Amino acid sequence: MSSERLWVQPGMNVFGADGEYVGQVKQVRERDFVVSRPRHRDIAIPRDAVREALTSEQRLELGISSKEVDQMGRENEPTNPTAGHLPSGQETIAEGRRVADLMIQTLDVVSPDQAVRTVQTRLGGEARLSLIVVEGERPVGIVRWREIMGLAGEDAERPVREFMVREFPHLTPSQTITEALAHLNEFEDQLSGIDYLPVVDEEGRLVGEIPAMALAHAEQRAVVVEEAADLGLRSGMTVVGAAGKKLGTVSELIRDTMTGELAGFVVAHGLLGRKHKRLTPEVIDRVEGDTVVLKIDAREFNLLADIEAQS
Repeated sequence: MSSERLWVQPGMNVFGADGEYVGQVKQVRERDFVVSRPRHRDIAIPRDAVREALTSEQRLELGISSKEVDQMGRENEPTNPTAGHLPSGQETIAEGRRVADLMIQTLDVVSPDQAVRTVQTRLGGEARLSLIVVEGERPVGIVRWREIMGLAGEDAERPVREFMVREFPHLTPSQTITEALAHLNEFEDQLSGIDYLPVVDEEGRLVGEIPAMALAHAEQRAVVVEEAADLGLRSGMTVVGAAGKKLGTVSELIRDTMTGELAGFVVAHGLLGRKHKRLTPEVIDRVEGDTVVLKIDAREFNLLADIEAQS
């Protein structure tokens, strides 16, 4: 049983039998696992629906198509005891959150003239579904793995611009989560297979990127995460990424001086815990005993800027 449970791990990308991206594993249970899906409700998928698990690639392939997953319906939605019963005055907690709160620094981009072969290597090695295409500091497209994964020979030497998606959302740091999600709805057909979205400044220059999954679930999870973190988070707890890798320990809790609500927490990491990063409650997936499990992986965590340690 223990070896079977290693088949499915939090953070794995889930694909249907038709090759379409379904979502990301958020929670693993005895008989099923919960998958977070962009612009859709979380859904519980039975373990026996798994056809193949490629742990080295953080990839999970199902024996059913993405459409069949959609047709599972509401009976497969994971239960949430707080759903529909939010405390009075708490329904709008997410409204004040902005794209800047979830944005990470963009280090991994490609130019439109790069050969497809190069991008294939990068996407395969980094377990990503897409990369932002940048020209003159501005995002001009997004190249998706599914468009280029089968190209070989002379086709693999063709430039990325021939295969990139040219219509995609441009988010801004000042947008609220609600505004950003409304903007995404205008591009629903183009978002399949895109796991990171560009964030631009007022002049359209790329200033960061945001994980599509984190954005899609920030609003609906904000109240639950805030409450769970406020009740269970404390200094000294171990912090791990979505894939289970230890990232550091909680060194400080930050509360709003006016409301007393949890506004953030500091994670000590690196050699002897000398480096520190400040995180918001939205990145918490769950708290299990003395462990805080985040929705972001080690790569995303490392991209976040360090802060000065408190004296």
